Amino acid sequence: MSNYKCAMPLTHFGGGKLNDLGELVGEFGSRAMLAIDPFLDKSGLSERLTSILKNARIEVTVWSDIQPNPSCFGVDEAAQTAREEKCDFVVAVGGGSSMDFGKAVAVAAANQGNSCQYTERSDYEILRLSRTVSVVAIPTTAGTGSEAIPSQY
Repeated sequence: MSNYKCAMPLTHFGGGKLNDLGELVGEFGSRAMLAIDPFLDKSGLSERLTSILKNARIEVTVWSDIQPNPSCFGVDEAAQTAREEKCDFVVAVGGGSSMDFGKAVAVAAANQGNSCQYTERSDYEILRLSRTVSVVAIPTTAGTGSEAIPSQY
């Protein structure tokens, strides 16, 4: 039998957990970027999450311009906004594209250059991360596992 080691981010799940968001993220700071799938944004979920966070005294910048398989250009635009708004953390809501987008924004917002410079490629020497802002992932689909993959990879 082989030995295995697993390091998972802290995970909360269960009925009504969304209502606990404000108290769960308080340690990350007082300004959040809410990176939310456009469909979910239009469904009213942004307003609900913003209300929960504001009740916990957290200012929120909503970003819903997320495309499937997000490009570096969209990430860089959101990261610039996160820097300007002085966001301490990112709350990524949706499926795999929203999770990946949120993690990429967390990297780009906390580091110099653009997100493409942190992407492993054979034709370019990548920049090394100095840090990322924290990411809180709220998956709304099952199967991608994006919420469980740390942004440091």
